[in-house]
Amino acid sequence: MNQFSFYHLKVFSLAVGLVGATQILSAQQTTATFGDALAQVNAQAPQQYDPVVTPIPDDGAIADLPTLELLRMLNSWNPVLRKKAGSALGERGDEALPVLLKASEAKSGPVRAGAASALAAIIKERLNNWKKGYPEINDSREAQRKILEDNSALEEAFIRLTHDPELEVRVSALQGLETMAPQTTEAAQAVLDLFSDEDVHLSQTAMMVLDKRFSVKGLPEEKVVAALKNAMRSPMPRGRGHVVKMILKLDEGLQRKFIPELLAHLDWAPRRDTMFGAGGQADSIELLTKFRVRELVPKLPELMFKPMRGPGLFMPSLVSAKAFGRDAKVILPELRAILSEHQAEGFRRVRDYDERVVKLRETIAYLEKQ
Repeated sequence: MNQFSFYHLKVFSLAVGLVGATQILSAQQTTATFGDALAQVNAQAPQQYDPVVTPIPDDGAIADLPTLELLRMLNSWNPVLRKKAGSALGERGDEALPVLLKASEAKSGPVRAGAASALAAIIKERLNNWKKGYPEINDSREAQRKILEDNSALEEAFIRLTHDPELEVRVSALQGLETMAPQTTEAAQAVLDLFSDEDVHLSQTAMMVLDKRFSVKGLPEEKVVAALKNAMRSPMPRGRGHVVKMILKLDEGLQRKFIPELLAHLDWAPRRDTMFGAGGQADSIELLTKFRVRELVPKLPELMFKPMRGPGLFMPSLVSAKAFGRDAKVILPELRAILSEHQAEGFRRVRDYDERVVKLRETIAYLEKQ
């Protein structure tokens, strides 16, 4: 692919993403949106090109190139060449490490991006092959602890690079921190800061990484609460699901501060079948029930049939209704109607039909006695 076509493939990608928008936007709005997309691509595309396109070496040839030559390749406009050069540098370990740490502070964004990617590859290789670097250690946890201690400069570099103006650099920096997972407040704060990244996909990945690999304990509570509240407004459902999981790990006093966000999360519904769209919904019902948030009660009948992948919210909604007791009597008419509909039409295609009917009858009988 030549230099010109690579950049202008972005036009096609952006145009495809805007096709759905033409169904709901006016012709004038659509034209303006396409115009903005084209202007964005043209602003990013180089205005001048080298007269000769440098061919991309194959993996064998690029592995034999000198370190400085690979470093020069990191400044290429071509992301494929940068990735290959970064991978080759990452495999050189100690030989390239000082050069890459210096390159991570370069003025050139592509050089910083390539350096960050290579540094992430180096730490990943060291952690995966710890026996090679520390043959005298028999325990993997001890070896990994030693690797983190010996590579503190990498942790510092990744933390710094999470604030880089280039998206590609921030992505690689997060990958490095995810691989290292240093349990320090500085690293956790750096990942938390990415929650507000302008790129929603990177922001969502940061939410997942913080939930799976880090702990917010030790960070200022007000900063954690503010970041999580903002993250609950993210358009990415999978990220919000992980945020709810993090809320579950907080002290009860802090959990109560998220009642409005949890209610809003239950109101959200995807316009299409979205994987992970149900993320955090059952947990939200559980938390709101624990705090006896009465605004949840009238939502329960509708939540029982909310379309989503997985087991759904039928059973969690009935458990919640029973827990509210007298306060849930207001939805008895709706529950009776649901039972009648179930019995009339069968809904036999529902895998847990029999269990649903039994639980529904039990809940109705319990509420009638309140």
